Amino acid sequence: GAAGGVGLRGGTVSFCRLVANRAATQAGGIQIGGTGTIACDHCYIAGNSTSAGDGGGVYLSGALTLADCQITNNVAGSKGSSGGGVLMSNGASLLRCDISGNRASARGGGIYSGQCQSATDCRISGNTAEEGGGVYVPSSDKGSLSMTRCRVVGNTGTSSYGGGLYYSQGTMLNCLVADNLGNTGGGIFVQGGTYRNCTIAGNRGS
Repeated sequence: GAAGGVGLRGGTVSFCRLVANRAATQAGGIQIGGTGTIACDHCYIAGNSTSAGDGGGVYLSGALTLADCQITNNVAGSKGSSGGGVLMSNGASLLRCDISGNRASARGGGIYSGQCQSATDCRISGNTAEEGGGVYVPSSDKGSLSMTRCRVVGNTGTSSYGGGLYYSQGTMLNCLVADNLGNTGGGIFVQGGTYRNCTIAGNRGS
């Protein structure tokens, strides 16, 4: 089923370790839904996986915030799965999170974002997926994400578009995109969006 570690639809999870949990469908570590403010903070979410679904570490849906969390080495593993670290939708936000070393078999090794609010002061590094190694914001499903002061560094797109980011809608402000590797668009594959005062350096397209 879903939510290998924790299924949360109310309340807050703080200062917890969610490690080496497994879900058959979605949300290997934690599934968070509903509305509220900060739903999960100061948590270590590592080594979780899904065998046939999205959100290897976190599946976050609703007007909620994940804050000050370390999300590392999670896997959305089956063919076509997205959001190795975090799959977020329906107004969700990330604040001061470190998302590193995660893997998705399809899109968004670090983050897959659909209809989301924002990612602020986050580091997204060393993640891997076929498309959008670090971040994937789809052109379909009303995907969007506004990113402010984020560092997208050292991610890999193994197959087609966007080593660092596959970005379709939203605004990137004061972000660093560096040392990512992809086929087309080593740093960013652009489908839309607005980019202001960003540094894009040292990326490679293969």
